[in-house]
Amino acid sequence: MKIIEFLGTPRAGKTEQINRLSRYLNKLGIKHKIIIDREIEKEINTPIEKAFEYNLLFFNKIFEKIQEFKEEYEIIILDRGFIDAEVWINVEHQKGNLSDIDRIKFLDYMDLLQKKYINLAFFMIVDPETTFLRHEQKKEQSVADDYIMNKEYINNLHKIYLRMADYYRTNEKVIILDRKESIEFLGDRKSVV
Repeated sequence: MKIIEFLGTPRAGKTEQINRLSRYLNKLGIKHKIIIDREIEKEINTPIEKAFEYNLLFFNKIFEKIQEFKEEYEIIILDRGFIDAEVWINVEHQKGNLSDIDRIKFLDYMDLLQKKYINLAFFMIVDPETTFLRHEQKKEQSVADDYIMNKEYINNLHKIYLRMADYYRTNEKVIILDRKESIEFLGDRKSVV
């Protein structure tokens, strides 16, 4: 089993690329499962404002789903996963919703899961203006949108994503896609399958 994570700024086109990858894998006859962040959110009763508890539940549910599906599927695709957790945790820490100790413990835990499970990641970034423009055009909204879709939160996310992108540029497991326009999926890359 391989795990491919899609991460990055809100409204960067992750869902579109996940759907393209899914169609590509279907053509190849590769059995795969998509774990969607919006579906995970619906299973969590803890308010997003309780950052430590919410994020712990969110990423543990992803881990549970991986365990549930790992024998049945050749590839699991994560719409947000263990690499992406780093950004959200750091923003919540900046907001004062996580202590220094909780932040370090959480990041250590996510780092362990990332190293153990993630085989490849597509990291997608768009600027805050594009995020808001696409958000206004999108019909489907996430449970967390009311909490995160404001200028301060999105600007903080964007800054941390840019720093994270610099860090991951030399990592062979992470492919960074940094464009505003629609990205043609890199589905023919042998590293995907």
